[in-house]
Amino acid sequence: MCRTTTFDGPMRHQILEFMRFRKSLGFAQRNTAYVFAEFDRYLKKNHPKARVITRPMVTGYLSTTVHLHSTSRGYRVTLLRGLCRYLYQKNPAHYVPEARLVPGGKRKLKPHVYTDAEIRRILAKLRNSLVPKAYLTAVSLLFATGIRAGELERLNIEDVDLEAGVLSIQRSKFYKSRFVPVSTSTRKALLIYRELRLESFPTVDCKAAFFVGFTGLRLRAQMTSRIFRRAVRSLGLKTACGTWPRLHDLRHTFATRAMHAVYDSGNDPSAHLPVLATYMGHVNLDHTQTYLHPSIDLLAKAGTKFKAFSGATES
Repeated sequence: MCRTTTFDGPMRHQILEFMRFRKSLGFAQRNTAYVFAEFDRYLKKNHPKARVITRPMVTGYLSTTVHLHSTSRGYRVTLLRGLCRYLYQKNPAHYVPEARLVPGGKRKLKPHVYTDAEIRRILAKLRNSLVPKAYLTAVSLLFATGIRAGELERLNIEDVDLEAGVLSIQRSKFYKSRFVPVSTSTRKALLIYRELRLESFPTVDCKAAFFVGFTGLRLRAQMTSRIFRRAVRSLGLKTACGTWPRLHDLRHTFATRAMHAVYDSGNDPSAHLPVLATYMGHVNLDHTQTYLHPSIDLLAKAGTKFKAFSGATES
């Protein structure tokens, strides 16, 4: 827990105590620690002398998450309710958030499929900025492979076999592990980055982080998302709905482009869909299909093929 997330806000001891309590009950920490770390950083910045959690602290923190899906915001309320209820047992001065502190109902987010031109602009922006080369390489890898940002964060040196050109994704979502082959160009880019990484932060520990930031510490998915969002906003890129594109949209882009390539090659999409699902680490095809966003051109191609197929079967 402490190796992966730093807590240094005014309520850090209480938050860490609650996280240890949750762990003792068998709850996984990996998918919750980042929320508590967000709240800890918010308190450090805005309420550095806090001794108890108040309603303005919780609502103020939630106001920084308005860009997220309502489900993600509701998840944060649930976690903070657990923390506050735990602390309330020791000190009734702590505020316990209402269950419906965040308005109900899902705000449907339409994923953005990036164009080649948009990707080039984003990568150029990162290349010309002061951020470490790790972020440029990390974003490029997300675009090239469609892996999750959290999977990229957890990559260790031993997980990146650049001789074979394969990434080893260990115990990811649903506790599934898998191998992810990479293209020749991706492999070359990772070789260049690995050389720079080991030159700047030498290590013989094969379990050390592959992607590291300014200080040599593991590159966090949240920071990668923040750097990416900064680049997107500076370029003025918007989705068709007028919102800012997300880092996670690179995964949607990868899946959609992969199926476009299948159609363009004339192969059977239904035969390739299970392969794509396995590559992306999905437990069933329904999960993969949510990442597919066919363009008008692709739908036209599919219609033409179906028309040809139906005509052939009728004859």
